[in-house]
Amino acid sequence: MQILRPGILVIGLICTAACTPRAVSHKNIPAKQVLFSTPASALRFGILSYGGYLILTNDQIVFEASPWWISIYERDLAINLDDIDKVEKRRDPFGRPIRLVVLTKQGSKYKFTISRQQRSEFYDALEQARK
Repeated sequence: MQILRPGILVIGLICTAACTPRAVSHKNIPAKQVLFSTPASALRFGILSYGGYLILTNDQIVFEASPWWISIYERDLAINLDDIDKVEKRRDPFGRPIRLVVLTKQGSKYKFTISRQQRSEFYDALEQARK
């Protein structure tokens, strides 16, 4: 049995539990275009995270917030692979290697928290898609 445990906010610090990927259907994205999909949390304002799925397609990185977060933030986002300047693997404030940072050519920075194993797999798939 696979269980998804989303990130939670505790006194301004972000605690992310290990996420187990599972098959989901993503709105507005045909299944054949999805190269990789993993549960993730998007970081906002440095201290707040909201859960959803980070999806790599042929030409974009898409973050789909879970339905509960959408009603609060309305914060799905898409980043074209051509607009990405750099992708970095970083540690979170607790020293865990679970952070993925996407820097765009326009100067925007997007931070995501993903389980350690999924972060490496997503990063490798992203580097392959960008070539």
